[in-house]
Amino acid sequence: MSGVDRLVTEEYRADTGRTNENIGEQLSRSSSPKNRLLKFFSAILIVFLFGFATLNALQLGALSSGFDLFFSSANAEAAQPPIWYEDFEGEVDSGRHNRSGCGRQVYTSDFAYRGERSHKSEITLDPCPDNPLRYYPTFDGNFKLPVLVTYWFYMDADNWADAARNRFSPLTVKETSGVPDARIFTTHVLSSGIMDCGHCAMSFQSKTVKVPLNRWTLQSAYVENKINSKTGQLETHVTLFVNDQLVVEGVVDNTFEEGFVKHWHMGLYADRKGDGSGLLTMYNDEMTVRSVVNRADAENFIRQELGGPQSCQADSNGDQVVDALDLQSLVNAILSPPSDQGCFDLNGDQNIDEGDIQIMTDVILGGN
Repeated sequence: MSGVDRLVTEEYRADTGRTNENIGEQLSRSSSPKNRLLKFFSAILIVFLFGFATLNALQLGALSSGFDLFFSSANAEAAQPPIWYEDFEGEVDSGRHNRSGCGRQVYTSDFAYRGERSHKSEITLDPCPDNPLRYYPTFDGNFKLPVLVTYWFYMDADNWADAARNRFSPLTVKETSGVPDARIFTTHVLSSGIMDCGHCAMSFQSKTVKVPLNRWTLQSAYVENKINSKTGQLETHVTLFVNDQLVVEGVVDNTFEEGFVKHWHMGLYADRKGDGSGLLTMYNDEMTVRSVVNRADAENFIRQELGGPQSCQADSNGDQVVDALDLQSLVNAILSPPSDQGCFDLNGDQNIDEGDIQIMTDVILGGN
């Protein structure tokens, strides 16, 4: 598997002395042989019931009704909320603005990554007595974890030492607001150009991957809830990427207990403390909040947004729903292996087998 497919750079491997484990391998080790066998037969049962329902529906001339009858609950779990999207092309501001007195923001500027418009924030007075500086729109929604937040970012500045100064936060994601128990995390660019995670404990931080200046960069944050295998406690995990490079992994201080992302913003949020750090301008474009199946699905979307090669994940037919249709295709692939196994080899072990059925069954039944 290539470095692009894994979205893990050599720099990351040098920093940590390890490589990311494949999501399927993690699932396989976390499940007992008995559970894997049970899930395998559950998958076969799902396919059998679907085939039976399809046959009856065809005879009755009502395929969709038969499908809904047998799989309405599975689809309800698998069909995540639609993508939230802001391209800043319109003139109407759909978010809540935050402002202070030493700069300005333009909801739609004429410099964009895609299309004709983007969001612009700038510091116009230096030194500035206000702290922190806030120039961003805040958006609201209700997205069930796991989700992937992405946006395109352009910092027009001479260097990060002046641009970031004490702290520069390009992204904030929340489940709730309020101090001191807000369920929130923030992303930061430090004066060296590397990134960290605020309101979270980092388990990995790249010391070599820096956010580029004066060119468009894709910023991504993957958010999921997981049970800590040692403590049994629910935790909210955050993974940050700059383009296709992994830069931060961490656990949020205050767990997103409800399992939703409800508030978010990108834009200019800086601590400069009136120290004469200089003027700067930044742009954001094409912001999305996307429901995903797992981290592999999130990485696949990042590749797609960057225009790189994409791998097929559990949604093998591309209808945005992981359901019995995909499971039936997987079973067919096991019985009659295709020349290209990439669309069905979900755990990356170079085989299409019950391990892949286990992963897809987990997704359909809501166990991912």
